[in-house]
Amino acid sequence: MKKYPSYKPSGADWLDSIPSHWSTWKVSRLFKRIGSGTTPKAGTPEYYENGTIPWINTGDLNDSYINESSKYITQKAFDDHSTLKMYEAGTLIVAMYGATIGKIAITKFKACTNQACCALVQPTVIDTKFAFYWFIANKDDIINLSYGGGQPNISQDIVRNLKIPIGDLSEQQNIVCFLDYKTGQIDSFIANRQKQIKLLKEQKASIIYKAVTKGINPDAKLKPSGIDWIEEIPDGWKMVKMKYCLKSMVGGGTPSKENPRYWNGDIPWISPKDMKTDLIEKAEDYITVKGLEESSTILIKEPSILIVVRSGILKHTLPIAVNRVQVTLNQDLKALIPNKRFSINYLFELFRGLSNVILFNCSKVVATVDSIETDDLLNLHLPVPPIEEQIDIIDYIKTETSIINNLIHKYQKQIDLMQEYKTSLISKTVTGKIDVREWQPNRRGD
Repeated sequence: MKKYPSYKPSGADWLDSIPSHWSTWKVSRLFKRIGSGTTPKAGTPEYYENGTIPWINTGDLNDSYINESSKYITQKAFDDHSTLKMYEAGTLIVAMYGATIGKIAITKFKACTNQACCALVQPTVIDTKFAFYWFIANKDDIINLSYGGGQPNISQDIVRNLKIPIGDLSEQQNIVCFLDYKTGQIDSFIANRQKQIKLLKEQKASIIYKAVTKGINPDAKLKPSGIDWIEEIPDGWKMVKMKYCLKSMVGGGTPSKENPRYWNGDIPWISPKDMKTDLIEKAEDYITVKGLEESSTILIKEPSILIVVRSGILKHTLPIAVNRVQVTLNQDLKALIPNKRFSINYLFELFRGLSNVILFNCSKVVATVDSIETDDLLNLHLPVPPIEEQIDIIDYIKTETSIINNLIHKYQKQIDLMQEYKTSLISKTVTGKIDVREWQPNRRGD
């Protein structure tokens, strides 16, 4: 892609130059309406039950278009809160708080929002989709403007004062067409790889489930298990309640986000967002010794099975991992420390193999969030082979899934590279580093 003929200083802190004919505008001048919302009091049935008004939270934002809201409020809730405003379809929404900070979306329906959303409505000289791409390209720089302790925040004033360099509307719309086409190709490739990864993970799960419920000897004699979800187990195995397989189960807590002395220390503090790998060796957040001593979280010194017990994602999956370093947990996780009946590696494979069984038998909806009930988990019967056989099963699973793991790793790396390329392409285009004014989708190589 070629560059523009000439450039000039951008006037924006994190961008050195822009095409000479572009101009830089504050967001407050690019949208006629900029607003937010609020959260009606939780636990008030007349505000939520049978609600029909879409109420957007930052968890709905997906860096794309959103077709529906996950939550609704009643007309009474809307009437009782003057800070709730309805925003038309086509509104650009930016997340200002917490873990979702910087996430964006464009609505395809009329809705109100909570206080963590900044709504940009009625564009003047900017195309909303161009602004959407600009926010994606500059997400990291926007987050760097945040303030606060454990959870970073940006304010509505920060959003209003952001400076966006733009060409005229027709040029913006051409850039949008180019990015829609190119990112559509990238997204299609990524979706294909994600589908392949899903199929590979299903194949892997089947191998693990069979190994931890029937063993690895195809000629093994089977006997009734006495449990409804598993009809038979190998002779010599036992069905044992979870609580008799553990030395202890430990929970966690969250040091006050308002106290900076509790955060940015040296002790890993694990939350559900860290549960992306099988092995936990680091965390996104760290707490201090004072944060540990003055909160309900506990230092887990032994290798343990970490399991998410409270999260919206429990509808679909059971995040588990093993910690090899000392960690603390937030209140949404438990650490399971096995006794001598179990190899920790086998317990991990057992949990992974029985994740659907655990979700079916132990999960409930508590205060609108899915939760693994501790008593149900501790009383869940597990198929337990002798310790020597556990070791053989671990070796078998490792061998049988190695090729699958390599393929998953390969495809995931391709996805990561394509995501990086997508972000780079968006950034170069919306900041004027490449000139796409003459681009056509039917050109060779596009």
